[in-house]
Amino acid sequence: MKNPVGPVLRMGDEVELIIAAIEDDNPGIDIEVIDRGAYVRVQGEDQITVTEETLRRYLGADYEVWSREYVGRPADGLASAAAQP
Repeated sequence: MKNPVGPVLRMGDEVELIIAAIEDDNPGIDIEVIDRGAYVRVQGEDQITVTEETLRRYLGADYEVWSREYVGRPADGLASAAAQP
């Protein structure tokens, strides 16, 4: 992959659902998941997208996107880097 971009997600109960949401929002794009133990890097070539709507479909209506850089449920203490522009 020449220009890999995408989020780094801390390992947790929801990481597989976040990856599924990313894959849904990026049909036809090869999404690579690199497991580093404490975190996973999810990447695609040049650009990937994940929408709040798709995240909520997978994770529930109470799921919040805190900013462009962090996603998670406030009660979880989960702070995972979101896709880079």
